[in-house]
Amino acid sequence: MMPRSGYARLSNGLWLNDKINDLIDANPHAFAMWTLAISYCSDELNDGVLSRRALRRIGADESDVADLVAFGLLDECDDGSGSYRIHDYLKHQNSRDDVERDKEAARERMRRRRSKRSGEPETNEEDTEAEPDENRSEDVRPNNGRTNAERSKTVRKKCLGLNQNQNQESSNEDSLPQTPSRPRDESGPDRPGGGNAYTAEFEQFWTAYPRHEGKRRAFDAWRHARRKTGHEHLLAMADRYAKDPNREPRYTLTPANWLDGEHWLDDPQPPRRPTGPRASPDPDAKSRSQRNLEANMANTWKYMTPAERAEYQRKNGEQHVDQR
Repeated sequence: MMPRSGYARLSNGLWLNDKINDLIDANPHAFAMWTLAISYCSDELNDGVLSRRALRRIGADESDVADLVAFGLLDECDDGSGSYRIHDYLKHQNSRDDVERDKEAARERMRRRRSKRSGEPETNEEDTEAEPDENRSEDVRPNNGRTNAERSKTVRKKCLGLNQNQNQESSNEDSLPQTPSRPRDESGPDRPGGGNAYTAEFEQFWTAYPRHEGKRRAFDAWRHARRKTGHEHLLAMADRYAKDPNREPRYTLTPANWLDGEHWLDDPQPPRRPTGPRASPDPDAKSRSQRNLEANMANTWKYMTPAERAEYQRKNGEQHVDQR
């Protein structure tokens, strides 16, 4: 059977949800089954209800089902059928009635366009013979004398109201994160000169870290780091780094570089080497170049003739020459 056209929704903040991250750590296969279950229910238009057979069909075993129930992502149906319902499915996904209403509105718009192209006047369905439609119910109710245009206008109003209600929904990080993404805060960090839209957990990390530079980049790096470790661990390691007596303030990493480099895994800083005052140079000590020059001259002196030595001393004075 070919799948229906359409889509289900997952929140952009799904990867940040603690419940989801705990499930992935405990049973990653169960998380995959949960996402397939949302797709399956959206395709079947069953309002989020899964039978035991449906769960086996997508590949979920008993341990997957048990973990999904334990983590609050599946609810057991209380009708005794042994079926399960995806938690808060109808709160965030389209119901069967929603989809059928949208399809009926689309068919009505298509019929009106075809009628307009052919130049035929619009008529009531009561005045025309009903055409066979495999998707049409056998129970056809009267239209109370309304014209097609009036009925189409009513359908459009209902659909508009449905879309407005969907747009007004906002996701909650504490609720099931298969919701549409939260409306973007126009004053948030994604906007130039944005306001304070950072999470409370990140603000704790930012306060604890010893260097406050590049907050927007640090927030992005912090969100990526949260995929790999917990908030409490990051907070504790940032505080340890800030209080480390062996940390060189001038070499303190920016928050983004510290997070991207996974430096929360580092050992404490090694002790600094003691730095005492440098000894004063001996004014009588010869430089290395001077010592090398004298050594080379001593070797040359051995192979000079008496006449060459006399000439050298005449030009350079009666200076001492090491004759080693």
